[in-house]
Amino acid sequence: MTAVVRSVATVCLLLSFALSAGCGLGQPEDETTATTAAPERVSFVVIGSFESVQGGLDGSDASWPRLMFRDHLPRQTVFADLAVPGATVAEARAQQLPLALDLRPTLAVVWLIADDVAQATPVDEYRRQLGALVDALRDAGARVLLASATNGGATAAAYADAVRTVADATGARLVDVDRVRAADGDTPAALAAAFAAA
Repeated sequence: MTAVVRSVATVCLLLSFALSAGCGLGQPEDETTATTAAPERVSFVVIGSFESVQGGLDGSDASWPRLMFRDHLPRQTVFADLAVPGATVAEARAQQLPLALDLRPTLAVVWLIADDVAQATPVDEYRRQLGALVDALRDAGARVLLASATNGGATAAAYADAVRTVADATGARLVDVDRVRAADGDTPAALAAAFAAA
């Protein structure tokens, strides 16, 4: 009887050593065991003006940000369209950017040009403000897509050049909206697909 008790005690002792060493019973010891990785967190934010207003200006649900979120991004994506009609880049930096940073974005689209053109923001100031906005998003870990659009206006060309300069300087990806419109039309679906492809 004593021998049996001793054997049981020995087995228990060996098991306790195995468990304290982190060994699991019934699990293979090699590292080839398949594991299910948690899906990558995606936090998608849009910073912009009337072109990016969620729901579209006509009250429909077919804005390009919503279509990009619905059709081109993972199901578990967190999405916030922070665009405000009439926003200049300086206003977006002051009002939309802090909200975006609170969401710890992994993907951000910035489309801010028309209202700076309309208000004749000096191009150098526009470039400086846009660069600071993009730098803040990238510092937060976001991949940034920058929209450039002239809408066929000669005045806007200087601002579009400024967008390209910021993209080159910061590593943001440039999306030429004029080219998308010429090739695929000015539809929310075409714009969503172009931003998603970038």
